[in-house]
Parts: sequence; C-alpha cells; structure tokens
Amino acid sequence: MWPLIVNLTVFQTLWFGLVLVGDQVFPLAVLWALWHVFKIATPKERQMYPVLVIAGLIMDELLTVVGVYRFDDFVLPVLPLWMLGLWLVFPTILNHGIRWVWRSSPLFLILGSLGAASTYVVGANFAPLNLPLGAAVTFAIVSVIWIGYFSLTRALLKTA
Repeated sequence: MWPLIVNLTVFQTLWFGLVLVGDQVFPLAVLWALWHVFKIATPKERQMYPVLVIAGLIMDELLTVVGVYRFDDFVLPVLPLWMLGLWLVFPTILNHGIRWVWRSSPLFLILGSLGAASTYVVGANFAPLNLPLGAAVTFAIVSVIWIGYFSLTRALLKTA
C-alpha cells in the first residue's frame, strides 16, 4: 500500500507543481520519470513507457494544432515544457495508482476518461492554458480522446 500512496502523492505533487509553477518544475518531473522507469517499473511497463509518453504528446499536440487548447505566450503550436513534464510523469501512475481505470470494466475506462478530461478544464484555471471552444466542448472532446488513450494503455500494459 505504501508504494501506491507514494506513487500517487508524487504524481499529484508534480501535477500541481507543473500546472501552478510551470517549466521550473520540469527537472523534477524528469527525475521522477527516470526513477520510476529504472527503479519501479516492470519490464513491460519500461518497454511501453516511451510509447505512452509519445502517444500523449501527440494527442495534446493535435488538440493544440486544431485549436482545442491554446497556451498563453506561446507562438508556435508546440507544447510548453510544463506540459511535456506532465506527460513524462503521467505514465508512472498508469500501472500503479490508476491501474483500475484500464484493468477493470469498461465503465471505469469511461469514468477515468471523464476524470482525465476534467484535469484539463480545472488546470486551465491555473495554468497558462486557454480553452477557446469553452470548458464544456473541450471536456466532451477530451473525454472521448482519453477513452482512446486508456484503450491504448489497456492494450499495451495488459500483461505488465
């Protein structure tokens, strides 16, 4: 139980740090990701980690390019460093703190996707992130996309 609590606590602390403070927390995200990959992750999880990070970055980059997200003071449609940090730490909880999302019934996959989408809407209140389509439309779009992400997680980590 203790490793689960540490996993969720470190992730949540880094999430808040990256969203509230920004790029300055990025080195801590890198350190946690490296620690997790080399000291905690299962061999299958270690193998799938880059795929899960890249899939998440592509997902958010596409949502930025099509105008679902807009980052303050960011000219190019490239994700800011703090968002990269979020994607470095997010896969560290997939096979640990939120395993229930993709390992349980499809209902949990949907609930997890709604929870993930809500982090964007809530995060936009604190981070330099705008939702040009509005919170409700963004929430709906991101929820559907996260169902796809968690389905990918389910396929890749099923035996981890």
